[in-house]
Amino acid sequence: MTTIKNPLKVYQKPALFHPVLLVGWQTQDVGNVGTGIMNYLQEACQAKEVAEVDPLGFFAFEGAIFKNNLIQIPESKFYECAENNLLLLGSDEPMYEKYNFINTTLNYCRDEYMVSRLFTFNGHPSPVTHHGSRSIFLVFNQLKLGEEFPENEQVEHVSWDGPPAMSTYLLWVAQKKGISGITLWVEVPFYLSSIEDPAAIKSIFSFLNAHLDLRIDLSRLNQKIERQNRLLQELCDTNPEVAEKMQKLDQEEELEENEQVFLSKTVYEYLQSRKQ
Repeated sequence: MTTIKNPLKVYQKPALFHPVLLVGWQTQDVGNVGTGIMNYLQEACQAKEVAEVDPLGFFAFEGAIFKNNLIQIPESKFYECAENNLLLLGSDEPMYEKYNFINTTLNYCRDEYMVSRLFTFNGHPSPVTHHGSRSIFLVFNQLKLGEEFPENEQVEHVSWDGPPAMSTYLLWVAQKKGISGITLWVEVPFYLSSIEDPAAIKSIFSFLNAHLDLRIDLSRLNQKIERQNRLLQELCDTNPEVAEKMQKLDQEEELEENEQVFLSKTVYEYLQSRKQ
């Protein structure tokens, strides 16, 4: 694979100084957490697109992906939120040249914007139900961040050993460049993994509002949560088997694999059929 020499297309000079970088991955996006946060912020802050990464060399083009009858082209775009001094990166995960991709984007953020801190977001499938709160698990690339973001009832620090996610690569490269980084892993009920979980997205925003003083209006998210909860209650009322599985989860009983598959499939199909 040939490395792209100048993969960045910059559309305007930076208007922000020392912004916080927020990164939302749009691939393998459990609960649509990364995509949902980026979309909500772009609208709420009237964000302006300022740059993008040329997908050639980083993404596969052997096949085509269609969604709602439209072809989906991999993208990695930067946006400025002037009101909140935020730089946003909404991106698909690169398939090739991952280090070059991250190195290029972080160099741009550091050299042009003087970014010194970033947050990235991931959904984590969990045996919780939509009735309860969503816990957030934090991963840092600097030890001192643990003191700045202490644990509480809904926030936990986590140690983990396993295959690295894209956010892990991002934190590692950021550390080498002197950029402090935090990944937020938020719980998503496993049966909502394939669709948007507005309650998980709201949990992330509540964290950011508290620590970055963003003051983002969450009323539209509240409406989404109320509607989804109402639809899920309708499903339970009309499907006793779904209601039984939900009750087991509420009582912290473990579901068999076939029960998990049934619940996930049934919930997904029902919510998709009731899309506005």
